[in-house]
Amino acid sequence: MKRITFLTTILLSVITLAVNGQQETTFRSHLTTKVDIFSDMWQDKPDILDSKTINRGVNIATTYNFPIENTALSFDMGLGIGVHNLYHENSLVKNEEGMTQFDKIPPEDYDGELGENKISVDKAKLSFAYLDVPMELKLETESDFRAAIGFKVGMLINSLSKYEGTNYIDDRQETIKLKEKDLSNTNRFRYGPSFRLGYKWINLYGYYSLNTTFEENKGPAIYPLSIGISIVQF
Repeated sequence: MKRITFLTTILLSVITLAVNGQQETTFRSHLTTKVDIFSDMWQDKPDILDSKTINRGVNIATTYNFPIENTALSFDMGLGIGVHNLYHENSLVKNEEGMTQFDKIPPEDYDGELGENKISVDKAKLSFAYLDVPMELKLETESDFRAAIGFKVGMLINSLSKYEGTNYIDDRQETIKLKEKDLSNTNRFRYGPSFRLGYKWINLYGYYSLNTTFEENKGPAIYPLSIGISIVQF
């Protein structure tokens, strides 16, 4: 909570200095809301991981636009929330050394009475939510063509693992729901470049994480490459 307050204070201070002396209507005209809907292609997945092709995610951010005088360029900076999901058919466990890793469902050494053919995974996913500070250098022409290259830094504010499927743990033919919050060995921060390219309010969106979702040598070395569409306030 202290980190969130610190980042918010910095952002509000920057915006306040930038618009000091301006009218409220002018301030609002420089605000832009962006909604990104994307799918994550998780990189460097371990062979044991059975992941889905589509991994839905979403960003919502509001930025303040700082126009660069006598150009079609502006610098945008703001605050947002980003959620990334990894849908799979595995379990997330810790080994004897405390390292987080994926495991098969049922585990390879499973010798229960149900048998593998009687065990099904209805839903399993990992979810990570970040408080982001996005920054972009944006080009916006008179014909409403838009292009932007950016960079964002995010702080992890929530992480969880969900499983819904056959209760192979107690070896009973029933459906169970498991949820674990605040996953161990996760990186507290994420950062990476982004881009937007489009016309008026509809844009192509991309983001590439430069660091792994889990800490080095403490979890699977996975990280997201996000591709989708961005709906930008026009």
